[in-house]
Amino acid sequence: MEQTTTHAMAGDGQPDIITPQQKAAAARMSQTIIGGFICPSRRSAALYRRAIAAAVPGGHAWNADPVETTNRADYVANSGDALVFWGSGPDPTTAFAGNGFANMDAATGICFQRSTVRVAAVIDGTSKTYLVGEKYLNPDNYETGLDYGDDHSFFVGDDFDMHGWTNQPPLQDRPGLADFWRFGSNHPAGFQVAFCDGSVRTVTFDVDATVHRLLGNRCDNQAVAIPE
Repeated sequence: MEQTTTHAMAGDGQPDIITPQQKAAAARMSQTIIGGFICPSRRSAALYRRAIAAAVPGGHAWNADPVETTNRADYVANSGDALVFWGSGPDPTTAFAGNGFANMDAATGICFQRSTVRVAAVIDGTSKTYLVGEKYLNPDNYETGLDYGDDHSFFVGDDFDMHGWTNQPPLQDRPGLADFWRFGSNHPAGFQVAFCDGSVRTVTFDVDATVHRLLGNRCDNQAVAIPE
């Protein structure tokens, strides 16, 4: 996406030490707006409130100075068809040693905590496995920061904001309904998905639930007809 400068913003040359300079830069990074992460038919590329996190002690992002507003994303990475979550995460003082992370062996998608999925591990084929897609949101909270799937910067890493699962069929955004791990959009017919081969397609909301679920699993050895 040609965002090398933003990607490197929080680095200070000391990757194994959390410095005040790094935390300040990480906060600025979380307030850097990148329009490509926002669906223009849903909302504007802007900074939005972090109402949930601001109300919880320690609820701000680790290793970053606290901020009241951050950038957002309308897209999530495919985490598979099994709800495998990351738990509370490691103690920040032991994370560099690899201690305290959840066991993610049962995760069937492409992106999950500490994932290093290579093309060879996409057994079902790159053209038949989701990579990134639009996420479902409750329209009541497009701008409030009161949705657990939309209350952090897109640099937060493993969180509901940036991961989606296919265990439930996709939905069109609807007022009053909170659901923070489902794919969806505010488009009338379906949601946009990038597959692992780089192709982008529209998957309709009436897609067969089993087909949708299997498209999120990279290694189920199931033959799936891609919906047109």
